[in-house]
Amino acid sequence: MPAIASVQASANGRYFESADGEPFFWLGDTQWQLARDFTLDDVESIVRRRKQQGFNVLLVMLTGVGDGTRANVNGHTPWLAHDPATPNEAYFRHVDDALHIAENAGMVVVLGVFHQLHVTRITTDNARGYARWVAERYGGRPNVVWSMYPRATDEYIPVTRELVAGLMSVDEDRLITVHPDPSPASSSFIQDAPWLACHMIQSWAHLDKLVEMVAADYALHPPKPVVMAEGAYEDPLTDEYAMAITPLMVRQQAYASCLAGGFHVYGHTDMWKRPAKWEAALDAPGAKHMGVLRDVLCDLSWADLVPDMRLLADGPSHALDCAARAADGSWALVYAAESDVVTVEPGALGASSVRATHIDPTTGERSDLGVHAGTGAIRFPAGEPTADGLVLLRPVG
Repeated sequence: MPAIASVQASANGRYFESADGEPFFWLGDTQWQLARDFTLDDVESIVRRRKQQGFNVLLVMLTGVGDGTRANVNGHTPWLAHDPATPNEAYFRHVDDALHIAENAGMVVVLGVFHQLHVTRITTDNARGYARWVAERYGGRPNVVWSMYPRATDEYIPVTRELVAGLMSVDEDRLITVHPDPSPASSSFIQDAPWLACHMIQSWAHLDKLVEMVAADYALHPPKPVVMAEGAYEDPLTDEYAMAITPLMVRQQAYASCLAGGFHVYGHTDMWKRPAKWEAALDAPGAKHMGVLRDVLCDLSWADLVPDMRLLADGPSHALDCAARAADGSWALVYAAESDVVTVEPGALGASSVRATHIDPTTGERSDLGVHAGTGAIRFPAGEPTADGLVLLRPVG
């Protein structure tokens, strides 16, 4: 398969598109350790499976999770003597090969060049030179987007600017974003930077803040695509979040991200924290359900999506209830995060009548809910057979 074209922000700043102007539906997966902790055979398996599941973006940390001193699967550390001024060729040859696999599979790679845990090694004194070296090595790959993970505070702006200057000294046209750590945080702390191509949000376990954070970044001017880049990872155990993150919670985050006007990145804790379990994690239920989400939205004119909570006649009953419609009124989609019924007000479509369809977010199975008046509150079944559900409305006639 030939390498994919580079991605860019759309002219209206609301979504991504390929170099030929076609809308690109961003569905990401966090694979922080992909270029460090996995053999190339494992990388092949991971990338292939994620591609089959409908993902088209991988978030990868160049040196993996940590401060940059940990060795890769072959025993090589990123930097000789742990100094970014002396990159370890043996380490980066493995990165080369891993990124080549992703490129051949048609995956966009959001490559993290800096984490706030690097701050004692990558400083304002050496950040520009290191970023230039990274860009010279990987900037020629059409599928790479640059990212970095500073704290969302003013003290990290100088090193961020130095990193960006180094990257842009090699390639001025490459997308660059900022994915703040820790949560809850957004790249909006540096919104006015002309090089910031899109917003990245980390909500982590703050599920109640997700819609609010996406909506806030969506409302900023000038508009830039918004990505919920790191929410709560699917996780059947409780040591990371003091609660299990169920497939339902994974779906809730994803639909809320998209219907609030953004894009979503999935993750599973076992892929980065419990490496012995990564193979089972690849086929976790939540990962499969992301493919359903993609199918549902890509069956619609998703690039024309406008968030519209007026469609929820009684307002949200759950923090992750959300609703959106097409700008031209050709469809509306309501997500009930955890409810047996949802009351919808279809008046925003401007139609005399609408046909309603229930969609199971775990399978994509559809059930006809009949034709209804185009105005006034209508109660529909939502959480059956799952706790959450989708109602799709289309004008009739």
